[in-house]
Amino acid sequence: MIETTVARINYRECLTPVRALTGRRTSPRQRQPILSILVHTVDERRNGAAALLAAHR
Repeated sequence: MIETTVARINYRECLTPVRALTGRRTSPRQRQPILSILVHTVDERRNGAAALLAAHR
């Protein structure tokens, strides 16, 4: 059995921009940059998790 140590994902980094969007009223044009950054970050972490799972198999 091989054990791998992986840095724990800090969900606060992902949730903070989302909560900021819901906590204040902004126009869709102002929200778009934050959403694109959030989508990019989540996609990177998802791909990293998929790579770790594939390596483990």
